[in-house]
Amino acid sequence: MQARFIKKMSVFVLVFLLVIPAFAAHAATSAQATAISLNSLDPTAPVISYTTTHSSISLSWSAANAVNYDIYKSNTYVTTTSGTSYTLSATPSTSIEVKIVARNSTGQTASSTVWASTPGYSDSYTGTAYGNIQVGGTFKNTHATYSTTMYLTLYRVTSSGDQYVGSTSFSVGAGQTITGYYPIATSQPYGTYKVTFSSPFITASGVSFSTF
Repeated sequence: MQARFIKKMSVFVLVFLLVIPAFAAHAATSAQATAISLNSLDPTAPVISYTTTHSSISLSWSAANAVNYDIYKSNTYVTTTSGTSYTLSATPSTSIEVKIVARNSTGQTASSTVWASTPGYSDSYTGTAYGNIQVGGTFKNTHATYSTTMYLTLYRVTSSGDQYVGSTSFSVGAGQTITGYYPIATSQPYGTYKVTFSSPFITASGVSFSTF
Protein backbone atom coordinates (compact mmCIF):
# COMPACT_ATOMS: atom_id res chain seq x y z
CA MET A 1 0.00 0.00 0.00
CA GLN A 2 2.75 2.41 0.98
CA ALA A 3 4.72 1.51 -2.12
CA ARG A 4 1.75 2.30 -4.39
CA PHE A 5 1.32 5.68 -2.67
CA ILE A 6 4.97 6.55 -3.13
CA LYS A 7 4.78 5.57 -6.81
CA LYS A 8 1.71 7.81 -7.39
CA MET A 9 3.42 10.72 -5.67
CA SER A 10 6.50 10.26 -7.81
CA VAL A 11 4.40 10.41 -10.97
CA PHE A 12 2.63 13.55 -9.71
CA VAL A 13 5.91 15.28 -8.91
CA LEU A 14 7.29 14.34 -12.33
CA VAL A 15 4.24 15.78 -14.10
CA PHE A 16 4.44 18.95 -11.99
CA LEU A 17 8.10 19.42 -12.83
CA LEU A 18 7.44 19.01 -16.55
CA VAL A 19 4.24 21.05 -16.90
CA ILE A 20 4.95 24.11 -14.76
CA PRO A 21 8.16 25.20 -16.54
CA ALA A 22 6.47 24.77 -19.91
CA PHE A 23 3.53 26.89 -18.74
CA ALA A 24 5.86 29.52 -17.36
CA ALA A 25 7.82 29.63 -20.62
CA HIS A 26 4.59 29.99 -22.58
CA ALA A 27 3.44 32.83 -20.33
CA ALA A 28 6.75 34.61 -20.68
CA THR A 29 6.67 34.23 -24.45
CA SER A 30 3.12 35.58 -24.57
CA ALA A 31 4.06 38.56 -22.41
CA GLN A 32 7.07 39.27 -24.60
CA ALA A 33 4.96 39.05 -27.74
CA THR A 34 2.42 41.43 -26.21
CA ALA A 35 5.16 43.90 -25.30
CA ILE A 36 6.61 43.73 -28.80
CA SER A 37 3.17 44.21 -30.29
CA LEU A 38 2.50 47.28 -28.14
CA ASN A 39 5.90 48.80 -28.90
CA SER A 40 6.01 48.16 -32.64
CA LEU A 41 3.17 50.38 -33.87
CA ASP A 42 5.25 52.02 -36.56
CA PRO A 43 4.15 55.51 -37.61
CA THR A 44 2.78 55.74 -41.11
CA ALA A 45 4.37 58.01 -43.69
CA PRO A 46 2.67 61.44 -43.52
CA VAL A 47 0.16 62.29 -46.21
CA ILE A 48 1.01 65.92 -47.02
CA SER A 49 -1.09 68.66 -48.59
CA TYR A 50 -0.18 72.31 -49.04
CA THR A 51 -1.09 75.70 -50.44
CA THR A 52 1.33 78.40 -51.52
CA THR A 53 1.62 82.15 -51.90
CA HIS A 54 4.61 84.08 -53.21
CA SER A 55 5.95 84.26 -49.65
CA SER A 56 4.76 81.11 -47.84
CA ILE A 57 3.98 77.39 -47.97
CA SER A 58 1.11 76.33 -45.70
CA LEU A 59 1.45 72.62 -44.87
CA SER A 60 -0.98 70.14 -43.36
CA TRP A 61 -0.59 66.39 -43.00
CA SER A 62 -1.93 63.23 -41.38
CA ALA A 63 -0.16 60.13 -40.05
CA ALA A 64 -1.08 57.23 -37.75
CA ASN A 65 0.78 56.24 -34.55
CA ALA A 66 2.88 59.44 -34.45
CA VAL A 67 3.42 61.81 -31.53
CA ASN A 68 5.58 64.47 -33.18
CA TYR A 69 6.97 65.55 -36.52
CA ASP A 70 10.28 66.95 -37.76
CA ILE A 71 10.01 69.43 -40.64
CA TYR A 72 12.80 69.93 -43.18
CA LYS A 73 13.01 72.61 -45.88
CA SER A 74 15.48 71.96 -48.71
CA ASN A 75 17.21 69.31 -46.54
CA THR A 76 17.63 71.78 -43.66
CA TYR A 77 15.95 71.08 -40.31
CA VAL A 78 13.33 73.71 -39.43
CA THR A 79 11.44 72.60 -36.33
CA THR A 80 9.71 69.78 -34.44
CA THR A 81 5.99 70.00 -33.74
CA SER A 82 3.27 67.83 -32.23
CA GLY A 83 0.66 69.48 -34.45
CA THR A 84 -0.30 68.55 -37.99
CA SER A 85 0.10 71.91 -39.73
CA TYR A 86 2.88 74.44 -40.20
CA THR A 87 3.68 77.43 -42.43
CA LEU A 88 7.10 77.88 -44.00
CA SER A 89 8.44 81.15 -45.33
CA ALA A 90 9.29 81.19 -49.04
CA THR A 91 10.25 83.41 -51.94
CA PRO A 92 8.47 83.93 -55.29
CA SER A 93 8.81 81.52 -58.22
CA THR A 94 10.69 78.90 -56.23
CA SER A 95 10.42 75.11 -56.04
CA ILE A 96 11.14 73.90 -52.51
CA GLU A 97 11.63 70.36 -51.20
CA VAL A 98 9.71 69.77 -47.96
CA LYS A 99 10.16 66.64 -45.85
CA ILE A 100 8.09 65.66 -42.82
CA VAL A 101 9.35 62.89 -40.52
CA ALA A 102 6.73 61.27 -38.27
CA ARG A 103 7.96 59.75 -35.00
CA ASN A 104 6.18 57.47 -32.52
CA SER A 105 6.66 57.29 -28.75
CA THR A 106 9.54 54.79 -29.03
CA GLY A 107 11.48 56.73 -31.67
CA GLN A 108 10.51 54.83 -34.79
CA THR A 109 10.10 57.08 -37.84
CA ALA A 110 8.52 57.30 -41.27
CA SER A 111 8.82 60.21 -43.70
CA SER A 112 7.32 61.77 -46.81
CA THR A 113 8.67 64.41 -49.18
CA VAL A 114 6.88 66.84 -51.50
CA TRP A 115 8.03 69.60 -53.84
CA ALA A 116 6.07 72.83 -53.43
CA SER A 117 6.27 75.60 -56.04
CA THR A 118 5.45 79.20 -55.17
CA PRO A 119 3.91 81.62 -57.69
CA GLY A 120 5.53 84.84 -58.86
CA TYR A 121 4.99 88.02 -56.90
CA SER A 122 1.62 89.75 -57.34
CA ASP A 123 0.12 92.45 -55.12
CA SER A 124 -1.64 95.81 -55.20
CA TYR A 125 -1.77 99.12 -53.34
CA THR A 126 -4.66 101.59 -53.19
CA GLY A 127 -4.48 105.27 -52.18
CA THR A 128 -5.41 108.81 -53.15
CA ALA A 129 -3.41 110.74 -55.73
CA TYR A 130 -3.65 113.42 -58.43
CA GLY A 131 -1.58 115.27 -61.03
CA ASN A 132 1.63 113.66 -62.17
CA ILE A 133 1.58 110.38 -60.28
CA GLN A 134 4.58 108.28 -59.36
CA VAL A 135 4.78 105.09 -57.33
CA GLY A 136 7.45 104.58 -54.71
CA GLY A 137 8.60 101.81 -52.42
CA THR A 138 11.34 99.34 -51.60
CA PHE A 139 11.87 96.58 -54.15
CA LYS A 140 13.86 93.41 -53.50
CA ASN A 141 15.01 90.90 -56.10
CA THR A 142 14.89 87.54 -54.30
CA HIS A 143 16.82 85.75 -57.06
CA ALA A 144 20.54 85.55 -56.34
CA THR A 145 21.61 84.96 -59.95
CA TYR A 146 19.39 86.87 -62.38
CA SER A 147 18.34 90.47 -62.82
CA THR A 148 14.58 90.63 -63.22
CA THR A 149 11.76 93.07 -63.98
CA MET A 150 8.92 94.54 -61.92
CA TYR A 151 5.76 95.50 -63.83
CA LEU A 152 3.45 98.25 -62.48
CA THR A 153 -0.05 99.07 -63.76
CA LEU A 154 -2.09 102.04 -62.49
CA TYR A 155 -5.91 102.16 -62.35
CA ARG A 156 -8.32 104.87 -61.26
CA VAL A 157 -10.93 103.37 -58.93
CA THR A 158 -14.48 104.45 -59.91
CA SER A 159 -18.00 103.37 -59.08
CA SER A 160 -18.22 101.63 -62.45
CA GLY A 161 -14.95 99.72 -61.99
CA ASP A 162 -11.21 100.18 -62.26
CA GLN A 163 -10.14 102.27 -65.24
CA TYR A 164 -6.70 101.77 -66.76
CA VAL A 165 -4.46 104.84 -66.46
CA GLY A 166 -0.91 103.77 -67.29
CA SER A 167 1.92 101.35 -66.71
CA THR A 168 5.68 101.18 -66.31
CA SER A 169 8.42 98.71 -65.44
CA PHE A 170 11.95 98.65 -64.09
CA SER A 171 14.65 96.08 -63.39
CA VAL A 172 16.46 95.12 -60.20
CA GLY A 173 19.85 93.40 -60.23
CA ALA A 174 20.38 89.90 -58.85
CA GLY A 175 20.03 89.82 -55.08
CA GLN A 176 19.68 93.62 -54.86
CA THR A 177 17.23 95.80 -52.94
CA ILE A 178 16.47 99.31 -54.21
CA THR A 179 14.27 102.17 -53.02
CA GLY A 180 12.83 104.76 -55.38
CA TYR A 181 9.89 106.40 -57.17
CA TYR A 182 8.75 105.59 -60.70
CA PRO A 183 6.55 107.97 -62.78
CA ILE A 184 3.48 106.25 -64.15
CA ALA A 185 0.90 108.92 -65.23
CA THR A 186 0.49 112.66 -65.81
CA SER A 187 -2.31 115.21 -65.39
CA GLN A 188 -4.65 112.96 -63.45
CA PRO A 189 -7.70 114.20 -61.47
CA TYR A 190 -7.82 113.83 -57.73
CA GLY A 191 -9.19 110.45 -56.75
CA THR A 192 -8.55 106.92 -55.56
CA TYR A 193 -5.96 104.97 -57.51
CA LYS A 194 -4.76 101.38 -57.42
CA VAL A 195 -1.39 100.14 -58.61
CA THR A 196 -0.76 96.45 -59.25
CA PHE A 197 2.66 94.81 -59.07
CA SER A 198 3.81 91.72 -60.93
CA SER A 199 7.24 90.10 -61.09
CA PRO A 200 8.77 86.63 -61.14
CA PHE A 201 11.12 87.43 -58.25
CA ILE A 202 10.88 91.08 -57.09
CA THR A 203 8.80 91.91 -54.01
CA ALA A 204 7.50 95.36 -52.98
CA SER A 205 7.11 96.95 -49.57
CA GLY A 206 6.49 100.45 -48.17
CA VAL A 207 4.50 101.45 -51.26
CA SER A 208 3.09 104.99 -51.63
CA PHE A 209 1.89 107.50 -54.23
CA SER A 210 3.44 110.92 -54.74
CA THR A 211 3.62 113.60 -57.43
CA PHE A 212 6.50 114.66 -59.62
